Amino acid sequence: MNNKKIGLIISLVVISVLGILTILSVSGNLNLRKAGADSGFDSSWDGGGSSGGSSGGSSYHSSSHSSSRSSSGSSGGGSVIGGLFALFFMAFIFAIIIIAITSSNKGDTTNLNQTFRPTISNLSVDDIALLAAYGYTNETVLDAAYKNYVNIQYAWSELDIDKVKDKLSDELYNTYKSQLNVLRAKKQKNIMKDFSYIGGGITSIEEKGDTLTISLELSVDCKDYLVNSENNMTVRGNAYKVNHYTYSLTFVVTKDNVGIKECPNCNAPLGEGSSVTCEYCGTPITRKTGTITLTRKEMIRQS
Repeated sequence: MNNKKIGLIISLVVISVLGILTILSVSGNLNLRKAGADSGFDSSWDGGGSSGGSSGGSSYHSSSHSSSRSSSGSSGGGSVIGGLFALFFMAFIFAIIIIAITSSNKGDTTNLNQTFRPTISNLSVDDIALLAAYGYTNETVLDAAYKNYVNIQYAWSELDIDKVKDKLSDELYNTYKSQLNVLRAKKQKNIMKDFSYIGGGITSIEEKGDTLTISLELSVDCKDYLVNSENNMTVRGNAYKVNHYTYSLTFVVTKDNVGIKECPNCNAPLGEGSSVTCEYCGTPITRKTGTITLTRKEMIRQS
């Protein structure tokens, strides 16, 4: 927390205390009617984005309280005015401080060029060779996985998962698309922003055909909350709280074969073009840039 935020919080506390003392000073002649009990959620915000799970249920409850009023002539009237003035003054100061805090949080501090320090990877010589065959190292796979994850979460927050369709498996894309339709129907957005890479590492590597399946753990810090999509007011979660999430992710990596000159089946020379068929053995060849695609995402820890 920076000095500006600390100063704002201290000011808020001081002003609150002064306001309470002001109200107490006139409370001898002031009997205010008690407000009904607050209502709220009966479960905590599940976090991690609905793109990784489901959100908890909620319920509302309220109770009424009866109270009596009394007055004591002009003195009581003056106390009421003084008390109301103090309340309005406090509300005004609260509004100013909240606006200041909100403005200080504007802008995304995500750094997609962070240094990646694997924390759990323990790769064998064969695993390292497999990664190299697909143009990756331990660190660059984590870098690509983190950037992939962040870009997907941004698209999720904007209710536009089509932006990252190429970064998702068909199954995961369709799942997210369906979940976003539910959010749209509720006129809500799940905002996830201000990401920071904490750590991670590869847990398994497996090659099948010309693709590499990589499972890894990724720990990040971020803000995660629900807003009304029409007025951007927070409806669930905390817009200022930094959450710590650890995910289990699985990616499929394809080889970059843009520069392939020979048929991988018979080694015959290939013609030009992005899609060709070997003239000797008939093998169809598609030249494409290597990609890393998210196929599974599971929250395993949060705090």
